Amino acid sequence: MSEVAYKDRSAGDLRLRLFSNLVDPALFTVVCQGRALANGMRIDAHILGASHMIRFRVGASCLSEVLVCSDAALQTWPGSCVSHKPASGPLDLELDNVVYQFTGELLRRSAAETLLGNLRAHLAAAQTRPDEIGLSFEFPAEVRWGKPAETLLWARLGPAGAEIETVHSYPSEDSVVWTQSSAVRTVGARQVTSSTQEVRQPVEIVG
Repeated sequence: MSEVAYKDRSAGDLRLRLFSNLVDPALFTVVCQGRALANGMRIDAHILGASHMIRFRVGASCLSEVLVCSDAALQTWPGSCVSHKPASGPLDLELDNVVYQFTGELLRRSAAETLLGNLRAHLAAAQTRPDEIGLSFEFPAEVRWGKPAETLLWARLGPAGAEIETVHSYPSEDSVVWTQSSAVRTVGARQVTSSTQEVRQPVEIVG
């Protein structure tokens, strides 16, 4: 793959777009990707030149989580966008037979080192687990920033659904955007989240 240039965007520009179908990854520059299959479910995870995309198949339901700064590539996509919001803050939706939850935080890099270390450990362990995905990508470094921009993405399929954790770093702002999301199938009563999901609370918020 040819070198992918880092676009010096602001972390504050990141927005979540949730679609009720499977968005075509060909709309974006995909720098790495992975797939997990378990319990009749599938996740396709993509790190993009623009950020990330997760495509869920949970039973008969399909969802696409797209986190990007610009929606130019999605302007002509025929799918139904069911949510469009800033990357920071929570979202909780029930769609068909799936409960989708998302939360995101904008953190100072210095406050996120432990979180980054834990996520890298998840990525390493995921390489030998068929129900997990561990992806990472470093964009070409700018000397003036000292550290490269990078994206880390971890996904796991549990008995009830999928859970995702990502970090996107912005060295030009000395910040990272941390996200967690889940897509959990419901059977009769509403389920809020997978019982196996581990929630790590960030400790410092920028701004």
